[in-house]
Amino acid sequence: MIKVICGPQGCGKTKTLIDSCNEAAEKAKGNVVYITDNNNNTMQVSFNVKYINVLEFNITSKELLKGFVGGLIAGNADIEYIYIDRSRRISNLLLEEMIDFYKTLEEYEKLHNVNFVLTASCELNNIPAFLKKYA
Repeated sequence: MIKVICGPQGCGKTKTLIDSCNEAAEKAKGNVVYITDNNNNTMQVSFNVKYINVLEFNITSKELLKGFVGGLIAGNADIEYIYIDRSRRISNLLLEEMIDFYKTLEEYEKLHNVNFVLTASCELNNIPAFLKKYA
């Protein structure tokens, strides 16, 4: 499953993502990972979740983020959920330019049974066509 939480900036997407992540941590049989580009929410995310600030690993492009996520999965076959907040900002791209990133996540999902939940700053009625199936 790939799910995208959409909405304008400041509407509570990150809080919704964290709530979903914490709920998954309680129910998941495998591991749960939360990826973002800051340490602002470390205290809100369950201690059962692996919290990763990708800037600590110099992840600043779409290609680096794709490889980082792939490396996480390769290094831990027990990952069940990966939550990614601010993927567009981490990738330094417009949301419309993220299509092949989402295609890579689809491949990871199919090959490794990993569920992804991400945020996207955009109005639901302005969501890019490739994201509509995930919203």
